[in-house]
Amino acid sequence: MKPEIRRKWLRRSLFALAGGIVFLGVLIAFLPTILSGSFGRNMAVGFVSPLVRGQVSLASLSLSWSGPQVIQGFSIKGADGASITVDVTAQNGLIALARQSEPPHIVLSGIVATTYRPDGSLSLTELFVSPTPAVSQPAKATPAPSVSLAETLRGTILEITSLQLIAAGSQSDP
Repeated sequence: MKPEIRRKWLRRSLFALAGGIVFLGVLIAFLPTILSGSFGRNMAVGFVSPLVRGQVSLASLSLSWSGPQVIQGFSIKGADGASITVDVTAQNGLIALARQSEPPHIVLSGIVATTYRPDGSLSLTELFVSPTPAVSQPAKATPAPSVSLAETLRGTILEITSLQLIAAGSQSDP
């Protein structure tokens, strides 16, 4: 290969590499903004939907590298009238949450609606899918480690500013 052709190829390769690095940097910088749109909302709804029995919706999602994470109008509505509608704000930025440099500070407000059944149970419990063991799969020699909700939330500051509980009697009550 001639030296001038090699230099042109090297120069073009370096420009392409620099352009790729700049594109990747811009993509990472705007990732919270991209995920705050309908793409991120649909991902969040798709993640939660298999875990509950009901219609899941999300009004708005606002993510930030250094500011608060805001979820507004997160709603689960069951067929029997039970529903949960909450607004959640994580006061920490995504960087602080990823680095775990400070405990997560979560502010929660919303409305929970349920009905009493004739047996005294609440219809709200039907919104959540209970984990069932897989019968068709053979048992593994070493079970996968499980993480409890208490372990996940350890150190989290949970501030409930407003939570309204509406519990009505069952349809068969006199």
